[in-house]
Amino acid sequence: MEKNAVYFQDGELKAESGQVRAYELNNEFYLDHGDDHKLIDKDEYVVDYIWQIRDKPFGKCLILGMGLGRVAEYILSVPKVTSVVVVEPNSDVLNVQRELETVEDSDSHDITIINDDILSYLYLTEDRFDFVFLKCYSEVNEDTLPLIADVVKASKRVTTHDGNIVGWLNDNTEEIFISTFFDLFN
Repeated sequence: MEKNAVYFQDGELKAESGQVRAYELNNEFYLDHGDDHKLIDKDEYVVDYIWQIRDKPFGKCLILGMGLGRVAEYILSVPKVTSVVVVEPNSDVLNVQRELETVEDSDSHDITIINDDILSYLYLTEDRFDFVFLKCYSEVNEDTLPLIADVVKASKRVTTHDGNIVGWLNDNTEEIFISTFFDLFN
């Protein structure tokens, strides 16, 4: 990004629904929400997603939070994956994602995108998943850790015996929250 460039001032608005907007600046996409431009997702995060997910996805996968769809794109590219379900509570995020057309069905994978409250979905679904990825928060801090703990607990309910649950850890997470975050997944 150009020095001092701000994506929502200097970038091009590519899609908008309600309070959710997608911008492009220097071939990078940004997804934000609200008048204060709270960042939901950006292309730069894909490196973190791939590093944290690595080769863990297999079989039937669940992604909690859509963002720009980069996690879904990556997981769909993993050969051991047979299907992906994405649960996104914000319909405006889904509308923007549809307009951007970032996630496509492929011949070798099946993707289902659901607009629902994440905890409700986790407690009401009868489906079981081999891999679950949490991306339903924008940062890990004292405000979001209780929600993340609830989602991890509910995710364990829908994960197969040999399945994995991984949560996205933003590289800007303060050190004091990192061990607590990882302890949630044990």
